[in-house]
Amino acid sequence: MSDLTNLAAEVVKAGAPILGGIIGGPAGTIAATAISAIAGALGSDDAPAAVAAAIKADPAKAAAALQQVEQAAPAAWIALQQASLDAYARTTQEEFAKGWFYSAWRPAGMWLVLGCWGFALLPASWLRIAVPMSDLVSFTSLYLTLYMGGHTAKEWFTAHYGAARKAH
Repeated sequence: MSDLTNLAAEVVKAGAPILGGIIGGPAGTIAATAISAIAGALGSDDAPAAVAAAIKADPAKAAAALQQVEQAAPAAWIALQQASLDAYARTTQEEFAKGWFYSAWRPAGMWLVLGCWGFALLPASWLRIAVPMSDLVSFTSLYLTLYMGGHTAKEWFTAHYGAARKAH
């Protein structure tokens, strides 16, 4: 789990579910506001791991400090939590609007690669069907390059050739 997820769990356990929801929500900049307020109340560093450690070190003190932070401005915290939920809803709607293929090609490709390898290693050998392993390895390599390295390749080509394209 990430530092923010761990911190959110500790904050909820210590008795501040609204603050925990803000920190564990999808909007990181909103979470920073809550983390900073909690860190100030606990007298710790703003790093999520430091705040989580401070909560674990003295749960009773942390519970009191978290209650104080949460009760100091409940309307503001609820507004931040709502903003976090709204950001999540917008992201979900944007992803849904892109259509099923936008996110379906990756799992479909994984199943296709798994099926090809499964067939090549088991039934093809039993049925004495020649599977060109070099083609299967090439297909798998191409898929993995697109799946795992597509963003990296995009960044590399943009860094190396993007400036030349803009100059033309």
